[in-house]
Amino acid sequence: MKTIIAVLGLAVVVTGGLFAQSASRASSLEREHADLVARVSALQSERNELKERLRHATPIRINEEFMVSARTIHTYRFTPSSVPGTLTGSWRSSGQGSGGVNDTINQFRLTDPKDTILESSG
Repeated sequence: MKTIIAVLGLAVVVTGGLFAQSASRASSLEREHADLVARVSALQSERNELKERLRHATPIRINEEFMVSARTIHTYRFTPSSVPGTLTGSWRSSGQGSGGVNDTINQFRLTDPKDTILESSG
């Protein structure tokens, strides 16, 4: 009889310890969850602020003319005065500069500063 009571007493102590660990872990998880919710909220607020700044940004016009000889490649680089931003625009070609008649743009490639291709004709 004493052996059974001792075993039951040990089982109660072990179970009580596991319950305390579970409660402590749950409390820790709740704190982590609250921290994550606060961080997500802060990031969403920052994102909304940046989107609002973009909406009111003044466009910057870049006018550039250059001649590209036949069968050659020309690279044009620019650094915007404000970032982040949206790149929009167009280009045109004409064979008038050197008296040529073919004003076709055969291929283009738009890349980011790390040379990742953002847009390409080929």
